[in-house]
Amino acid sequence: MVVQEAKLVVRNLSVYYGDFPALSSIDLSIPFGAATAVIGGSGAGKSSLLRSLCRMNELWDNVRTEGQVLLDGQDIYDPDVDVTEVRRRV
Repeated sequence: MVVQEAKLVVRNLSVYYGDFPALSSIDLSIPFGAATAVIGGSGAGKSSLLRSLCRMNELWDNVRTEGQVLLDGQDIYDPDVDVTEVRRRV
């Protein structure tokens, strides 16, 4: 059995709109080259998750993102990370 390293790792991710928790303590690991679908009902947090993976939530003043998102082992929320590059790679 071949074990692939994860391309994207999400650890304890939470997203808040004001005081409302849209996502709470999400853990996720996506291997390199994997086709991945995010499915769920209306209001389940699909868009909030995808926006957090591209650092789009920070464009709104009332949105707070907590936790860690690693792309190739690098935290995309590190202050030294180029946001445009993250969005291109994700």
